Amino acid sequence: MSALNNCAIVGRVYSEKIDVDKSGERPRAKFTMTVRRGQGKADFIPVTAWGTQAEFAEKYLEKGKCVAIRGEFRSDRVEGKDGVKWFYGITAYDINFLPETEGESGSGGRSYGSRSGGGGSGKRYSSSDDYDDSPY
Repeated sequence: MSALNNCAIVGRVYSEKIDVDKSGERPRAKFTMTVRRGQGKADFIPVTAWGTQAEFAEKYLEKGKCVAIRGEFRSDRVEGKDGVKWFYGITAYDINFLPETEGESGSGGRSYGSRSGGGGSGKRYSSSDDYDDSPY
C-alpha cells in the first residue's frame, strides 16, 4: 500500500452479481459500489479486488450490503480508434461489512484483512441510517 494513494469509501454494493475471473494466477473480482454524495445523489464507483479479497467478495458480497472499502485509487488511460478514454476505480485491499440498522440480522463487523498483514481491522462500525434513500 502506498501511503500517498490511500482511499476509503463507505456505501452499498450495487452490482447484482460479483464478476469473478479465476483464469489468471490470482482470482479477480469486480463490482460496483454506490456511495451517497448528498442532496439525493450518489456516485457509482467500480471496485476491483484480487486474491483472497476477490474470493471473499465472491462468497459474501451481495447487492445492498453495507461495506467499507479501503484501497488505492486507480486511473487507466486507454487509446483506441475512438480516441483516448479514461477509466477510474478503486483497487480494494480491505473489505469490511458494516452492521445493518438496529434489529436486522447481518454480518455486522465481519472483515477480511489487508495485504499489509494481519487479519483485517477487526473493527465494528456503528449503525447508520444514511443509506435508506440509496438509488436501488
